[in-house]
Amino acid sequence: MILRFSIFLIILLSFVPSETWGTVYKWTDENGIIHFSDNPQKVPEEYRGRVEKMTPPEKSKEREPPRKPTVLFEQKTDLHGKNKQWWQGLVKKWEKKKGEAENRIEELQIEIRQLEFNKKAFGGMEKEKSRLTRLIQVAELRKNVAIRMLTEGLPEEARKAGAPVEWLINKPQ
Repeated sequence: MILRFSIFLIILLSFVPSETWGTVYKWTDENGIIHFSDNPQKVPEEYRGRVEKMTPPEKSKEREPPRKPTVLFEQKTDLHGKNKQWWQGLVKKWEKKKGEAENRIEELQIEIRQLEFNKKAFGGMEKEKSRLTRLIQVAELRKNVAIRMLTEGLPEEARKAGAPVEWLINKPQ
């Protein structure tokens, strides 16, 4: 049993790399062939004058600082994990709401003009004009809310979230 363990231990230790390096001697013969030996006595006498003594480099005691992994692209986010595209999507949403409100105001103003034209022809229709005027006020209120969000609300939210305000600028692509 002890013999088996000893053989196993010897085999195992033979595969462990050794940290001790010896001096290696290098020489080139007349045919240009490079030879190596760890024993200077094995170098032929005619080449002993041209032997190059090679010693392994000493290991540095200082460790190299760990390398930072290479990042192919850096995805920046705010404090809540939202990126530039998310913020620009929010801007587009509010710009769309503003545009829809402007379109609605324009449509309602056209209806009022038609109503005024018809009023001259047929008379009355004050209740309808009053209703359209209230709808215009609602659409203007929505437009103003969207403008305020775009100019004040979103920049303030971005500042609180640690997002650069530049992310709110939609550049034409």
